[in-house]
Amino acid sequence: MKDLSVCSQISGYWNWRAVSFDATSCRQEPWVEVYSKALNLRPGSRVLDLGTGTGFLALGLAARGYEVTGVDISEKMLEIADEKARSMKLKVDFLQMPADKPDFAPGFFDAVVTRNLIWTLKDPWQAVRNWSLVMRKNGKLIISDGIWRPVTGIQKICSFFLDSLHGLKRNRQNHPEKFKDMYKPIDPELPFGMGLYDWQAEKLLQDCGFDSIAGHEHEFDKNPYTEKGRYFPGYGRFFILSAMRG
Repeated sequence: MKDLSVCSQISGYWNWRAVSFDATSCRQEPWVEVYSKALNLRPGSRVLDLGTGTGFLALGLAARGYEVTGVDISEKMLEIADEKARSMKLKVDFLQMPADKPDFAPGFFDAVVTRNLIWTLKDPWQAVRNWSLVMRKNGKLIISDGIWRPVTGIQKICSFFLDSLHGLKRNRQNHPEKFKDMYKPIDPELPFGMGLYDWQAEKLLQDCGFDSIAGHEHEFDKNPYTEKGRYFPGYGRFFILSAMRG
């Protein structure tokens, strides 16, 4: 069977990022609010959070009454998520397994949610089909992603000048530089390694049998990725899409 999982080198990167991840994932509460509204399910519904990281989305949804399971490949990320669950007195099952091939009974979940996961996958089409298997019929899928690295000539030029303007130091231990070093060897294996636009995500969902696709990024009053709510120029675009399993 084809190996869909991200290689161990990348798992190592996310283990390294675990401690600093929350600090660079700004304005978490608005994400939980928008996802919760998009789900619009009864309390007690089973939700699977794939690529849960340190678990802020899973924990936020659990606090709103959902029965949540969080999955990630990073052991360190999950350790932090478990600690947060205990301190918040919330019940969330955090499990280490590949997010692109979740091992659960068919139709077990009412909904599946992901955030910034699609771009990391070797075969997004097979992964989304795998997700549909663990969802009940008419279950909801919510995905969020975007364009995270410059993909056009103009964006690359802008990125170069922005780096020069900010005097970016070549510090191999800061996460942007370590990210570049870790991901460069496998970039050719990732169809959306530079990120993806909403229209590409819509087609992906349609190809995998999902319908009733709707966007939700407009529900943020400010950019949830920055503390001051300012929007990135060019390649900082992001989206949130909800869809229904046919």
